[in-house]
Amino acid sequence: MTRLTEAQREQLEALRRLYRAELPGKLGLIGGAVDALHAGWEKAHLEALYDHIHKLTGSAAIYGFGDISRAAGELESWALQALDGGL
Repeated sequence: MTRLTEAQREQLEALRRLYRAELPGKLGLIGGAVDALHAGWEKAHLEALYDHIHKLTGSAAIYGFGDISRAAGELESWALQALDGGL
């Protein structure tokens, strides 16, 4: 495994800070999709919710936010099950 240089570590930390700053917006998109589902249970709303959660699951893991990724992964499983008609 290749070790990161100091400059690479600094770049990675800068990306993590940027991602952390963007998290409220990402969570806001999920909240908006949940609100849309509350207003009317439509497949398009559920698909939008799944899409936002799926993106959060992967990106949070990449940037080192494991707890967020795991929680989003659980929601992702629920949304996928709902899309498959299991709920």
